[in-house]
Amino acid sequence: MTELETLLLQQLQQQQSESERLVNALSEQLQRLQTAQKAQQNENASLRQEMRNEREQMQREIETLRRDLQQSDQQHAAAFDKLTRQLSESSGQLSDLKQKLDG
Repeated sequence: MTELETLLLQQLQQQQSESERLVNALSEQLQRLQTAQKAQQNENASLRQEMRNEREQMQREIETLRRDLQQSDQQHAAAFDKLTRQLSESSGQLSDLKQKLDG
């Protein structure tokens, strides 16, 4: 082998070695990125589940508040009707009393 061939072979081996180091470094970087991506995906999934749970809890609380409000409205309506009847009865009694006093 000539000196030129030897130099070219050494240069080729050096380039191949540098290429392998670069491939290894890039492979390691890719692995780190994939690991980080997987961790981010897991965190996102966890956050989505947490948000779903919170939304469901809020929906349950809203439904409870709606039922309570409806029940309160019914109680107020019943109390108002009762007061209206009592007022009407009292007015009738007062009218009767006035007639007795006037008569």
